[in-house]
Amino acid sequence: MSAIRETLERIEVWLELNYLPGINALQPGLTLTEIQERIKELPFDLPTEVFELYQWRNGTKLEAHKLQAMCFDSMIFCSLNYVIERTKEILEVANELDIKYDDELLFPIFEFEGEYLASVMSINVQVNCSPIVYITKIGEVSFKYPSLSTMLQVIARGYETGAYYVGRQGYIERNYTKIKEIMDQYVVVDHN
Repeated sequence: MSAIRETLERIEVWLELNYLPGINALQPGLTLTEIQERIKELPFDLPTEVFELYQWRNGTKLEAHKLQAMCFDSMIFCSLNYVIERTKEILEVANELDIKYDDELLFPIFEFEGEYLASVMSINVQVNCSPIVYITKIGEVSFKYPSLSTMLQVIARGYETGAYYVGRQGYIERNYTKIKEIMDQYVVVDHN
């Protein structure tokens, strides 16, 4: 089993034991062939870790309650079809609005109310992993995680240590201090 798959299993176990609405909001995974068929018109190939994510689960069900589905860094894991549509929209305006990161295109996997966590796509190059960036409502893009695997490790560790927890309202909440400590362990940012 790959490292990303093991991390996803840790998240799934925590959700099954502590937050059934979160796991029930997720759709079954896709086959490799189904993923390849759906992305064939995109101008890039997905990193291996993104393929593995969508083989695990195909994002959140459309009918899922938004707040119950926010299980991934306070964001909703989007279905592959939804992400492809958002990607096409971004491609139409990417150059005009400069919605890129280091001149690379973006694949917005996680979303909440117009803000996204997106994988950076390398055109003409197949990669195992790529950085995850944060896109604001006004299209500003900034680095968030060195890879999807790292992001998922932070989330899994957050669940296991109580940094993410089920709050009084019955939804996933977070302890920002604990999350920062975990981020400091997994994400090294060059401030130069």
